[in-house]
Amino acid sequence: MIKDINSFIQYFDGIRRRTLNFAKAIPEDRIDWSPHEDAFTCGDILRHLAAVETITIHTVVHDHWQTYPGHEKCLAGDPEEIIHYLETNHVDSMGMLRMLPDAALDLPHPDINGRPIKAWRLLMSVIEHEVHHRSQLASYLEMMGAEPPQIFGLGVDDVARLSTKLATDHSGSTAKDGKL
Repeated sequence: MIKDINSFIQYFDGIRRRTLNFAKAIPEDRIDWSPHEDAFTCGDILRHLAAVETITIHTVVHDHWQTYPGHEKCLAGDPEEIIHYLETNHVDSMGMLRMLPDAALDLPHPDINGRPIKAWRLLMSVIEHEVHHRSQLASYLEMMGAEPPQIFGLGVDDVARLSTKLATDHSGSTAKDGKL
């Protein structure tokens, strides 16, 4: 459960920073690429993230939903415009959120189906939604032959090597020794 607005904003800022790394990894000539004609393009995904953040934060602040503004190319077309759109919407949304007292996190608001849900849960849904679509971008990047960024700067080989080192340092042996 989220207890204060500023902690959520700091957490979301980190999530968004990592999403922007994926956005910047999309080759400029592939921003309109999708795996098939009925799927979101890379640009659509990024514009969709901005739209969902905007309408969900609006709901938490104003206690009612806005109309989904869309994810069409006319909102932001080229990669630079899309990144600016995503960043600007985030700054504006977090600015609105900062106006709320921490106690507002426990207030009920309608979810997208009209059922009451506490504000902190709506905010966490924005995070979960973003991570879902960031994973989708990672898959798209791999399908188009581009290298997705490492989320924390480490690949799986790095994690295996570092975790083995830490486990060994902690216990003086490794799991392979059967002495842990």
